[in-house]
Amino acid sequence: MLRSGWTRIAMLAACLGLMFSAVTVQAGDIDGKTFKDWRGQCENAPDGREFCYILQRLQREDNNRTLMITQVGYHLETREPLVIFHLPPVLDDKEMLLFKTDDNNAISIGFRCDNERCRGDMILDDRLLAELKKGRQGVVAFVHVQNGKQVIFELSLMGFTAGFKSLQ
Repeated sequence: MLRSGWTRIAMLAACLGLMFSAVTVQAGDIDGKTFKDWRGQCENAPDGREFCYILQRLQREDNNRTLMITQVGYHLETREPLVIFHLPPVLDDKEMLLFKTDDNNAISIGFRCDNERCRGDMILDDRLLAELKKGRQGVVAFVHVQNGKQVIFELSLMGFTAGFKSLQ
């Protein structure tokens, strides 16, 4: 069942045209490997091209329900590093999705939602990529559409550098 969930996420990304690719990575190189709090994953795009990324899944402790999935890889067409946040469909579209690492400034991320999930994605520039590599923790924050309260999800950066390096 876990595998089918990852496949659904990969297919959603394919439909939106924001697939990941690592030019020199073969599926056997990182698929299923663990990099502390990150895991390698490889899939096939609908056109048959393989793409690989690292991901981290945040779950509720009481029922293991997935709260957020973070994927980092390379855009299939432009080869730029990209992060995608998969979140529950409760973001207030009048507010911003914010991301920050450690004590650095928060960055606003564009997002879109459907009935099943919200998705925020952005290209990782050199500054943000350096923050992720040097950092210990990331924070994703948004306003809940139903109650107007701020929701904060933490993201461990332990293992990010090794995982990201494995994609190159």
